[in-house]
Amino acid sequence: MAFSQLNALLGLIAALALALYAFTRQDLSSTGTLAALFVGMVVFSFGGWTWFLLLVAFFVSSSWLTAYKEKDKTEVQKEFAKGGIRDFWQVMANGSLPALFALLFFLRGEVIFFVAFVGALASATADTWATELGILSERPRMITNGRSVAKGASGAVSGIGLLAALGGATFIALCAVGLNVFNNYIADAQALGILRNYMVDLFVGGSRFVLVAAAAGFLGSLADSFFGATIQGMFWCPKCKKETERHKHRCGFETHYYKGFTLVDNDVVNFLSACFGALTAIALYELL
Repeated sequence: MAFSQLNALLGLIAALALALYAFTRQDLSSTGTLAALFVGMVVFSFGGWTWFLLLVAFFVSSSWLTAYKEKDKTEVQKEFAKGGIRDFWQVMANGSLPALFALLFFLRGEVIFFVAFVGALASATADTWATELGILSERPRMITNGRSVAKGASGAVSGIGLLAALGGATFIALCAVGLNVFNNYIADAQALGILRNYMVDLFVGGSRFVLVAAAAGFLGSLADSFFGATIQGMFWCPKCKKETERHKHRCGFETHYYKGFTLVDNDVVNFLSACFGALTAIALYELL
């Protein structure tokens, strides 16, 4: 795809529309809106409209699931360090890596960067779907030892959450193949004229790639749970006798360090799981 000022302008318009839509829905804070604008513009400008629509598929589906049975999740989410409105670091945790892969694809033109892009996005989608639906499960268990834990506990998994993770990863994988097939079809259309200069024959992949991307996204989601259970910093409220992600509990008491690394919060865990999903997608693509 030839880069031009037109591509950058289209990327800006598309990213601005998505960011403002999310902001008006209160899915993003003001800083989250700026981060989404940056990520969306980079992905569109350097990857193209199909890459951008994959980003939209992740964000819109995740936002809808966040709103699903929101009242039932409210009490559990009070233990989280952050709520449903995504801020700058939450957006960058999931979006910075896909933006980087879009830039690398533009510079190098190698298929492997699209594979990594989809792997990272599938992992983020799988984790978000698993979180938003798994939090409704009545019997979550810790991924490391299988013990029953409270709803929303970092590192917890459930049957509903695992199915949601697989569904989210497969959703992104199918969207990636479907969008690329459509892109290649219209790129061959003679009627496009000058617009063909802004199209590129994208990697499609077929059923093998769907398997690779879905597996990478699902494993990335499991990695997120594992990191949450082992290295994420957790704190203890001496008054409520509860584990929490917050430095100051909702009751007003200062919490004490409990386990993990204090600098590793949920945003860091999300970024690491996206890295894991991208690397797993690359490995599976090379091996299968």
